[in-house]
Amino acid sequence: MSDNLTRYCAIQTALTSLRSTEATGNTARHLKTLGMLVSGIVGSQKCHLPCLSLARLFRTMGGADGASETDTSH
Repeated sequence: MSDNLTRYCAIQTALTSLRSTEATGNTARHLKTLGMLVSGIVGSQKCHLPCLSLARLFRTMGGADGASETDTSH
């Protein structure tokens, strides 16, 4: 196994061991995404957290126009 896959499997095993029940559906998908994100950060040994938070902010704002579907401040 490659180092990346070994690291990802170890992180995924640790994440799943934190839950008392097996994750299904969206929870399983989110845990898999979290495992990949953590594995990438550990593998690169650095992280540009402002870039990650900006990407999340733009997704929740609804794209480039900045209009959120849940924004009630109109």
